[in-house]
Amino acid sequence: MARRAGTRYGGGKPLAASAGGQAGKAGTGFDTKTLRSLHGRLARLERESPASGKGRLPPPRAVHWVEPRLVAQIGFAEWTRDGELRRARSEGLRDGKEAEVVREVPS
Repeated sequence: MARRAGTRYGGGKPLAASAGGQAGKAGTGFDTKTLRSLHGRLARLERESPASGKGRLPPPRAVHWVEPRLVAQIGFAEWTRDGELRRARSEGLRDGKEAEVVREVPS
């Protein structure tokens, strides 16, 4: 996950899937309290470069890279052909959930 620069609490959150790299971004579903809390947690996880070079990455100056330690519940319409989420929205963090459980595919 990356924290976008330029907005008070980071704006839309680029998303990453542990097995597949970049997975798009979630730009909705965050209230001010959640953004404030998430901003603090992400700031403590900041790193110099992306954890994975897979997928389409945002321009380097537009993000603060973070360690992939947080797991989010993301609602979305569908996966695109490029492996990104369409109309992604945050439904909150999944504290206590292991990061390797990432992409659930309907049967």
